[in-house]
Amino acid sequence: MTRIKLGVALLASFLVVLTSCDKAGPGVVGEPKQKVAETTNEKKVREGQSLTQEKKYYLIEQVRIVDEKGSQEIKVGYIDRAGNVVVKPQFDGGEEFSEGLAVVCLDKHLSRWDIHTKYGYIDTSGSYVVKAELEGAYSFSEGLGRVSVGNKYGFIDKDGKWAIKPQFVMASDFSEGLAVASAGEKRGYIDKSGKFAIDLTGRKINGQKIFSWHSFCEGLAEVRIGSRYGKCGFIDNTGKVVIKPVFTFVGDFSEGLAPAAAETNGALGYIDKTGKFVIEPQFQSAYPFSEGLACVEVNGKYGFIDKKGNMVIQPRFDWGGHHFPGFSEGLSAVPIKERWGYINRKGEIVIQPRFGTAYRFEGGLAEVWSGEPEKGQGYINKKGQFIWRDEE
Repeated sequence: MTRIKLGVALLASFLVVLTSCDKAGPGVVGEPKQKVAETTNEKKVREGQSLTQEKKYYLIEQVRIVDEKGSQEIKVGYIDRAGNVVVKPQFDGGEEFSEGLAVVCLDKHLSRWDIHTKYGYIDTSGSYVVKAELEGAYSFSEGLGRVSVGNKYGFIDKDGKWAIKPQFVMASDFSEGLAVASAGEKRGYIDKSGKFAIDLTGRKINGQKIFSWHSFCEGLAEVRIGSRYGKCGFIDNTGKVVIKPVFTFVGDFSEGLAPAAAETNGALGYIDKTGKFVIEPQFQSAYPFSEGLACVEVNGKYGFIDKKGNMVIQPRFDWGGHHFPGFSEGLSAVPIKERWGYINRKGEIVIQPRFGTAYRFEGGLAEVWSGEPEKGQGYINKKGQFIWRDEE
């Protein structure tokens, strides 16, 4: 696929994972934390609203045979919810639209690490807002776009002007007003002025230095101490430790709960924002909650639990493992006999498994792939009907 992929950056002395808030036994726990202000997404979930209905445009990839040897050319463009092409396929790579702009590139290398690849931003008409002259560019988040120039990261506004000049050797997108960053010996979280709002330089927890720190989700951010194999816990947006690092693994908080394990290679359960296990460790794999349900693995099969830990959809799926499983807009993609279809919250098949790959519904549409190169990508509605398909 010609989407531009993000990665994990391993630096000499510490690790920063560049993931956004949207991501993958009971004993000593953190002190009960003060109430964190409810985020917009938390409010939508509580009120039963979808988090994806605002999506209006979708990335498409058209594959064409360009010579008698069968060489293929892939171009990226965009459609609207009705399947109309609003930006014709013309770019060599791109990302989904975010906050009205999309990252694109005009270079066949299609690598974040290739110095010859240049990136820019287009609006929904396909016109450049920021010309494709950047060494690195990432989707806009909270009004700012992360870009790289000369191996340093900074942030631009939607007019392409510098909001924070390039100065960081590593930085993440903004999440809940803060971004992971490091500059020289300094590390922590910056605010939108570019100043370190939470300075973690040299800071120790339980006598050990902080090894990695992650983006904020629902008011909390994971920190890991010692080494990549050290224990992890959570801090709040003031930098205070609110869940002590006693876990071998934690995931992001979603809908008030986070998957966690207390032992190395141990079972996973779910903790609340005090660090208490509210669903006891018992799963081989555990994913974030979405629309009140979470995908879990039991004896090699995958099913879904509710927030009380009840198995509401029995484990019977063999997960492909290549993308995040979970409900979106009332449906979840699942693999059945090596093909993908969709189930509802009762576990009933509502779109028959006939796709090579299937992704989450967003704004009423879901991206699917047939597995056949010449007829690869398409978008379906909730009836399983194609709204757009590359069939030429």
